[in-house]
Amino acid sequence: MKALQNNLFPFYEGDITEARKGVLHSPVSTLPHFQIFVPGTLPGAAVSTFRVRNNATGAYITQNANLIETTGVTAPVSGVFYTYEGSALTNPMTPNVAQQVEIVLSNGKKFYSHTFCPSHVFASSAIGALTLIACSVPSGGNYNFAFLATVPDGAGYSILLDDENSAATAYVGKSFTITQAFPTAVLGGVSILITLSITLQLPNGGQVRQTLVRRLTFSTSDPCGTDTLTTVSNTTTYDEDVFLLEIDNALADIAPLNQMYQRGFIQQLYFIGHQQVPTPVINEVYNERANGQPAFGGATFREQLNIDFFPVPDALALSIPALRYAKGVRLFDQQQNIHYNPERFNLAIIEIEGEDVSAGTLQVEFDSARIDRCESNYTLSTP
Repeated sequence: MKALQNNLFPFYEGDITEARKGVLHSPVSTLPHFQIFVPGTLPGAAVSTFRVRNNATGAYITQNANLIETTGVTAPVSGVFYTYEGSALTNPMTPNVAQQVEIVLSNGKKFYSHTFCPSHVFASSAIGALTLIACSVPSGGNYNFAFLATVPDGAGYSILLDDENSAATAYVGKSFTITQAFPTAVLGGVSILITLSITLQLPNGGQVRQTLVRRLTFSTSDPCGTDTLTTVSNTTTYDEDVFLLEIDNALADIAPLNQMYQRGFIQQLYFIGHQQVPTPVINEVYNERANGQPAFGGATFREQLNIDFFPVPDALALSIPALRYAKGVRLFDQQQNIHYNPERFNLAIIEIEGEDVSAGTLQVEFDSARIDRCESNYTLSTP
């Protein structure tokens, strides 16, 4: 049984085996945007249950059904669209565990998403953070600075303090307080470096590593009145490339595929891939002279990204190539912080012996340049 629509986050009517062939990806606090179309007489059924099932334990995490918008349509067919547009979930999901979304309508129909694995590496903001939450000067000649490290659930982390005057100190808890005695010989400015290192496991076995270095400065004459926390550096490295593919089709609906974009729906596909060497794509045009000889008429140059990724469930084998006919397609490379606006798309399917799901190479063409037979010189500016 195929997926209900040609969407990048597929849904199926009923809990079927096809939905568990290959695992897709998701953030932890939100889901990839999704849309389900149910044909029938209006007003249609309401959403009675919206929850996420942990496939390892069978436990459910209930979400607010109001996060799913209901929109009735009358043409070209009558029916209802049920759309989730990325709102924060009522209850965040457990990271790094295979899960499925379950939608139950008031008429008893049940829909299940393709299996996916939430991970903090797909968060839209920084993975971890370090904040100064309080400063106090109790009796006894000490000053206390209280900090809080924000670390994703399940991540490994370390916190290292270097006051540039003594040996480095490691802290174990995410909440910690720096306590030091006022210097007796020299009054003035104090500078302390704090390093937060976080390691996250990728679903495919790789890692993401973040190193955040922040500097605390203050004057010993008034520590709590002059304290300042600034960022010295913040670097994130990935063992694999992490991508987000989006499509809004310029807010134009695609009725034959049961996709409604006019109200702002955006399809999303989170995936982990490996970039091969880019390929130049050159399309040349030749005209025929009167003597029958070819004459160069122009050429178009494009760069093609080649991104290998796994798995490619059967539903994606159709929905990704369909993007070549859509508008408003965007590709985000989270590792390199690069946004691409693709001009052409293709997906080459790779069958893997012994696997019930395929791999694929996403081929993305962008940055076209046109060279005509005759080109004008630049106009030079006057010094």
